[in-house]
Amino acid sequence: MAGNTGVASSKEIMASQKQLHNQCEKIWTEVNQIHADLAKEKPLGTLSAAENQMLEVCKAKEKQLAGEIHVLKNTPLEAYPSDANTLRVLLQQELETSTAQLQQTLDIVQTQRKELEEELNRERSLLEQHKDVHQSLVQKLEAAKDTSPEQHNSDRGLRDLTRRRQRAAEIQQELMRNLAHFATKHFPLPSAADINKASKRRRSSAESDEEQHRYISLLEILEVLMNKCTDDEPDPYITLDESFWPPYVELLLRCGIASRHPQACQRIRLVPFHV
Repeated sequence: MAGNTGVASSKEIMASQKQLHNQCEKIWTEVNQIHADLAKEKPLGTLSAAENQMLEVCKAKEKQLAGEIHVLKNTPLEAYPSDANTLRVLLQQELETSTAQLQQTLDIVQTQRKELEEELNRERSLLEQHKDVHQSLVQKLEAAKDTSPEQHNSDRGLRDLTRRRQRAAEIQQELMRNLAHFATKHFPLPSAADINKASKRRRSSAESDEEQHRYISLLEILEVLMNKCTDDEPDPYITLDESFWPPYVELLLRCGIASRHPQACQRIRLVPFHV
């Protein structure tokens, strides 16, 4: 009686394994036979696009079935216990593992969605600016219409300047996208290992995570410098605080992208390349 309520006996497990093995062998034999029959068939001529697609689908299914058979052959069979409580515990553990994996996937998707929303907001802001500039230029063009040759020359020059401005805006937008892609790919937020390596001492995991969330990325540092450089304020320098990771600041200084204030080392500015 104990054998009926406990874990399945070794004989039952071996019988189940043998039955599954026979089924796998039978399926594999049928697949090989079908493949051999297809190889013997003579081509009927050029296949249409739909037939080619169906052929590719059948080939993909064949590869999938072959892979599943290979996995079944090389994977040891696991016999689930017949005891209801033990089976419930196993299923609960599998469910918790799947839930944790799905939660990690959800976190990644939410992070990507947040980045896309920020990018969309920036693009909308840029579009509104372009609309305002375009409306202003249209108004000036309508107000400056005249039939005199001098006015025609002025209109032609204005249209040329408008085209140049639009082209310059497109080039600037493309450069900013390339800069964002390059900085995000090669200079992301510093990891805990990078922080420990830069400080030349081993921190605890909690301290490393706290500092990691405190710093901003190299792309954000560049945005702050560029915004400050293009402001109407006469002072183009920004003051460094704890959110600026020192290795990234040193990188900008060594590459000649930024420069320090001659009288305050904690203040830096973007090098005026346009001057």
